[in-house]
Amino acid sequence: LSQATFRQKFELLMRGGRGVVGRDIRQALPLLVDIELMPFQRLPLGAVFLHDVLTDLALGLGLDWVLGLFQEHIVERYRVPAGFVTKNLPLLCDKLVALGLPQPVVMASFNAAGFGMNPNPRQCVEALGRTEVTFVAMNTLASGHLSPETAFRYLAQFPWVRSVVVGVSRKDHATETIHAIRRHLPCANGGRLP
Repeated sequence: LSQATFRQKFELLMRGGRGVVGRDIRQALPLLVDIELMPFQRLPLGAVFLHDVLTDLALGLGLDWVLGLFQEHIVERYRVPAGFVTKNLPLLCDKLVALGLPQPVVMASFNAAGFGMNPNPRQCVEALGRTEVTFVAMNTLASGHLSPETAFRYLAQFPWVRSVVVGVSRKDHATETIHAIRRHLPCANGGRLP
């Protein structure tokens, strides 16, 4: 909270203080999200993602309302799409459809090696084929096991892959990766969500 003005701190306390003191997670969750996003308040946001640990914990414990509350808060307060990162793409897609959340943003592992695609690559492909989500592929290089050329040639066959998240460790690797993305995924729009 060191970056917050006195007014912002007071507003946060008034909005969520009762939730924290009363241990009401429905009031505390939006407060915790706002505190987490304070360092980014002057930056243009394209989306705000709920970390996969929290997304999958809510799924596993049947706390569907957490997903709805997160989406509602992000859209209303920040005027950007809410995103959900997951390690179980089919389960999340089915849950988002059941909840009726309007075209959510979903980020999950998706790559030619099947690395991190749980429960398996076939089910992940099927889930994306039947669900209307804005999809962001991560682990596209399968933790370094795939070349950028192989990785993005594979992703190009799926029309729902419009954005990717990649990590690089060297300048030459970054250049190779960016060129492969531009060559195979011309719809990838410079990191901005559609």
